[in-house]
Amino acid sequence: MNSSIWLSNEGRAYFIQNSSTSLNNQHTSSNSNGSSAVTAASFNAPSFERKLNWTGVCFHGIRQSTEKHHDDRATTVAVNSKFSLIAIGTHRGIVYIYSAQSYTTAPVLSHKLELQSWSSRSSVDGNLIESLEWTSDGYAISVGYKKHGLAVYSVYGGLLCATSEMDDVFSSDRLKDTYVRGIRSLFWGPGNHQLFVLGLLQTDDRILLYNNGGDYQENNTTIDPAAVAWTHIQYPILYITDNWPIRYTSISSDGKYIAIAGKRGFAHYNAVSNRWKLFGNQQQEQSFLIRMYSRDSNLDNTYILHTEPILNFPAYMTICGNYLLVYTSENVINIYNINMGTLLGEYINSNENMVSVNIILLVDGKLMILCPKTTTKDDKNSNNVKESSSSPLNQFDIHTIHQKAEYYWIGKRNIENMITSLWIADGKGLKVFTNILLESDFDFNTYNNNLPESEPSTPITPGFMPRSNDIGRPFSLGYHIDSGSISTSPSLTDVNDCCKWRIKDFKDFNSEAIYIPLDFYPLSILLDKGVIIGIEQSISYRDSLGFILFKMSPKMHLFVHHILRYLLQRDSEEDAVIFARAYERFVYYGHALEILLHTVLEEETGHNLGDAAILPLVIKFLDQFPHALDVIVSCARKTEVALWDHLFSVVGKPKDLFELCLDDGRLRTATSYLIILQTLQPLDIGSKDTVRLLQKAMDEDDYELCKELVRFLSSIDSECDL
Repeated sequence: MNSSIWLSNEGRAYFIQNSSTSLNNQHTSSNSNGSSAVTAASFNAPSFERKLNWTGVCFHGIRQSTEKHHDDRATTVAVNSKFSLIAIGTHRGIVYIYSAQSYTTAPVLSHKLELQSWSSRSSVDGNLIESLEWTSDGYAISVGYKKHGLAVYSVYGGLLCATSEMDDVFSSDRLKDTYVRGIRSLFWGPGNHQLFVLGLLQTDDRILLYNNGGDYQENNTTIDPAAVAWTHIQYPILYITDNWPIRYTSISSDGKYIAIAGKRGFAHYNAVSNRWKLFGNQQQEQSFLIRMYSRDSNLDNTYILHTEPILNFPAYMTICGNYLLVYTSENVINIYNINMGTLLGEYINSNENMVSVNIILLVDGKLMILCPKTTTKDDKNSNNVKESSSSPLNQFDIHTIHQKAEYYWIGKRNIENMITSLWIADGKGLKVFTNILLESDFDFNTYNNNLPESEPSTPITPGFMPRSNDIGRPFSLGYHIDSGSISTSPSLTDVNDCCKWRIKDFKDFNSEAIYIPLDFYPLSILLDKGVIIGIEQSISYRDSLGFILFKMSPKMHLFVHHILRYLLQRDSEEDAVIFARAYERFVYYGHALEILLHTVLEEETGHNLGDAAILPLVIKFLDQFPHALDVIVSCARKTEVALWDHLFSVVGKPKDLFELCLDDGRLRTATSYLIILQTLQPLDIGSKDTVRLLQKAMDEDDYELCKELVRFLSSIDSECDL
């Protein structure tokens, strides 16, 4: 349908459609039998003689009577056909994003893009937006301001970078990048790797490969962004000369092989030999066919293992186990079975009647899942089943999971009792669904033994292994978790018996989501590390040069505490303990527990939540690990004193915890509790406790701790005679 966006001088935006009535009114004539026939003369009529029927509706700027709405006058517009979105720039510096998924109704407001540091200023004209430009794939939008600089957002509002960080240097006479003082126009270069703004150029001609452990760093340092090792792999010049820009990349499960695809064909890289393999004959990479090549052979039709013709243009392809899914332009999904290592027969077999899978699709920012319909005995006897089975689409139920999804990631590897996970990025964070559609009789034992690896395997890959610590065994505080109902040996069978962690159906589906807010983008998930890794954009200025520098640096965020809190809120302590043990070996595990305790403590202090409070469950959960006493004291020292009463009313008296540390020989932890006791009890009692701890340290020959205790004792009692 012919549609366009019109802006009026008053700052209103109209959604306009061109209804071609000339064919209906002028270009047709009625026959005697009532039918219409197109006249030959009508096609020869000049264009200026044809009547155009424009119909439309105002969707922005309808109310402009008040000063606030007057500042929302539209100044520029940009259309995102990929996600069916319309961006309207305004005088106030706010970008309004409207959804136009239906051509029969007016666009509706989806979300806003706003920089608070600029929009709050009194000078409205200075915030005026001069230019908007979406990337060709629709995943990002650049915003140019009249008297400021620029900002770049992801499609649903994730701020990628903004020159608002450099407001304090705008007035510098030595500033040579004058575009930050006002932009009149901007546009994206081919491939969306360059943003042209007067003198601004950002390039990208390589792959940044994160090294997950491997030869560059120890696995227990992955929480430190400074320790992240990025391998820079340059694209092969011969390939990108004719096929640039690169549109797709893929990496093998072991991280040793990488494939890239541009406008046509593909090339693949061996990370062990550091060599690319390309097509020798460029004509062989121009056609659209499903072909199988061996990665050890040359890319040539002579070495093709199998060719599968397709009727429609392929839009997306993905591998799921031994199955290849191809989504075509005609809204058809082709499912093939790949027989790897076969000696006889075909490598690829079509599975036309295969409907026993759940399929996830991302269309117009809407994430949907197609689930096979289940039939009962009554349904099988009805005629409706025969009618519905004739159409492949009718064999599935369609459910909308998320309305504003930019991309998603499926965790195919189980982490202890978290079998499946779906991670959805919406520009502001991650929405996570875990253990989706698992049946009540799901066999965890069979699944974990038979599931093939879909991600890199390392010597410390988590799994169900015998452990010395039993579920329900308290370490220090004496809290038990259902010790009577769980075996003393937490084997895989025990997990199957006690696991309640699952999303059974789509009833209240979104209430089961775990939302993780994030302030960096783009991002990815290191599932077996408990870490979300991403890129943080930053801008710096050197007065000696007069130029602004754009930088990218890695940033990380722990997600373990988010999932643990989700489980504890649902009274699934056993599941929380089992899941947490997958990350117990990491040095930052204690820090994750501390974040969990600190977050819950701050939110529940001062609120009479009654049975809804989960702080007691958090403490009960912590006691299943040897980190409990350290986590509690570390959290207390980093929080306000006003929160201590609520914390220790649940945990116990700090004096008792100090005594526990002395009895267990945990002298360093006991030292931390001394600081708490110094605030809560008289000076003379605190001095006696310090002397007792000092004597213990001397008995253990820990003279470094002795020096610290002497200094501490001198600071609280200068007249103390040792």
